This record gives sequence, structure tokens and C-alpha cells, in this order.
Amino acid sequence: MGVKTKSFIFIFLILLIPTTIIGIFSYLEAKNGLQYLAKQQMDIQIKNVVDKIRSKLEFVIRGEPELLINEDVLSGMVEDELTKFGISKKSYIFIINNKGRVLLHPKREKKLKRENFLKSDIKSVVEISKKMIEEDSGFGIFKDEDGEKFLSFLKYNKGEVLSGSSLIQPKYNLEWSIGLALPTNEVLIAAKKNFFNIFNNIYIESYYFYNFRILFYK
Repeated sequence: MGVKTKSFIFIFLILLIPTTIIGIFSYLEAKNGLQYLAKQQMDIQIKNVVDKIRSKLEFVIRGEPELLINEDVLSGMVEDELTKFGISKKSYIFIINNKGRVLLHPKREKKLKRENFLKSDIKSVVEISKKMIEEDSGFGIFKDEDGEKFLSFLKYNKGEVLSGSSLIQPKYNLEWSIGLALPTNEVLIAAKKNFFNIFNNIYIESYYFYNFRILFYK
């Protein structure tokens, strides 16, 4: 290998290595920042959702206490309203009870078939469902048949009962956990674009470097 070739390789590596390192760190920083912002927004929104659900059902149950044991009827009463609480076109709200059974989900067949997430064939779904049942609130990532999602969840009993602008002491509780799911690719798309742009720049640098090498040898 000649001196000129070695020099070109050395110069190329000087360009390539720092660019690659900067690209990876930029992606990770952007990814962490976007995930943090998503968590903040989702945590606020799920609190609004649970407050809305509990405020409505509290007064329904006060008027008809026998409905307390009919989870399907109660969840059906809030189904239409919850479609307004997404934070993107592909985000959605779902509800499970303390046994893991689906009470509300945008895929209605999951409710109609009385699907139980604790018995899912997808390990990630089982794990996140256990977390929802065992903990009062939380944030995590899970993967189902439609891909990877962020999840913010809150127990029903952590919601507040609102009447107008006043807080009212709740009389009833439901063993529900309410989740807000958001596809991770909707959140991380900006970070991925940045990552691909870095490697696109590396490709361009390689192209010009190669052509410059040819001219140099001429």
C-alpha cells in the first residue's frame, strides 16, 4: 500500500469516525429527550382521562348503585368520550380490570371476546398488564401485535371527582387501570431522521473522497 493511499485512508477515517460518534450520540440524546417529553405529555393526559371517567361514573353509580357490579355497562358509558383524549391519530385509551380482562379497547373484539391481557401469548403484554394491576401509576414500553408502544397508566381510584369547578369526595371505587398507548415510532421519528441524516452525510463524504482520490492519482 502506497503512501498516498495510506494518507487518503487516514484522512477518510478522520472524517468518518468523529461523524459516526457524533451521529450516535445525537440520536441517543434526541431519543431520550423525545421520550421524556412524550412521558410528560402522556402522564398529564392520562390524569385528565381518569378524572373524566371517575367524575362521570361516580354520579351514575350514585344514582344506580347496582351498576357497580356491571363493568361492561359502566365502561360502555365512557367509550365514546374517550376517543377525544388521544394525543395523536394512532394513540388510544384502553381499560383493564384487576383480573386483566379488557373492558375497553379501540379493537372492540378484544372487549367482546372478554380478552384477558394476563393470558396473552405476547410476553410484553402480560408484563405491562401485571404492572398496571400492581402499581397505582406508571410509564413503560410494551410491544403487541401492532408494534412497540409507550404506555402511561393510572388506577381509577387515583382520579378525582369533579362537579363543575369543585372537587367532591368519591364514594365508590372500581378496580380498573386505565392506559394511554402511543406508538413509539410516532415519537422517535425525528430522532431517527437525524440519525439517517448523519449517515447520509457519511455517504456523501465517502463519495466525494473517492472522486477526489481518483483526481489526485490522475
